Amino acid sequence: MSPNTIPPDPVPSSTAVAEGSALPAPAWSTLRSIWRAVRFLGLRAILIAATIFIGIFLTIVMINRPVDMGLRTIPPQLESTLMSQINLYVRAYKSQHPAYFTMTEAEQDKFDEVYTRVLVEEQGLNLPYLQRHLRWTWKALQFDWGQLRNITSMAFGRVQNCLLYTSPSPRDRTRSRMPSSA
Repeated sequence: MSPNTIPPDPVPSSTAVAEGSALPAPAWSTLRSIWRAVRFLGLRAILIAATIFIGIFLTIVMINRPVDMGLRTIPPQLESTLMSQINLYVRAYKSQHPAYFTMTEAEQDKFDEVYTRVLVEEQGLNLPYLQRHLRWTWKALQFDWGQLRNITSMAFGRVQNCLLYTSPSPRDRTRSRMPSSA
C-alpha cells in the first residue's frame, strides 16, 4: 500500500448492499431478524395448538370409556350424557310445540324417532370410534355442541316461574341481611 491511498473502511457503510439483494445490509439484516422471529413464534403457536388439541382429545377419550366398578360397568360418560341431553331436548321440544299433541300416536313415535336420529347424527354418536372422538374434540375446541347448547336455556326457562325460586326462605323472615341503621 502506498502512503497516498486510503485504507478500506472495516465497518460496512449503510449504503453497502448485501450479496444477492437489492436492499442495504442493515435493512436485509432487519428483515431476516423479523422473519426469524415470525418463524419462531409461528412454530410455537403451532406446537401450543397441537398440545391443546391432543390434550382435549385425550381427555375426551378418557371420559368416554366404560368404567369397571367390580360387579358392574358404568357406560361411557360422554355418550350417556349426550344421549340424556338428546332425550331431554326432544321432550322439551315436544312440550314447547303444541302441534305435537295434535298428531296421532304413530306420527308422534315417528317424529320422536326421526328427531332423535337427527340429533344423534349431529352429535356424531353414530360415527366410528376415532371419527366420533375427533368430532367431539373439534366441538369442544369451538365450544359448539349444536342444538344441545340451547338445552340449558330451554330447561331453565320454565324454572324461573317455580315457587322454589320466588318465595323467601324462613331464614330471610327472621333476620335481615342488611346491617341495621340504628
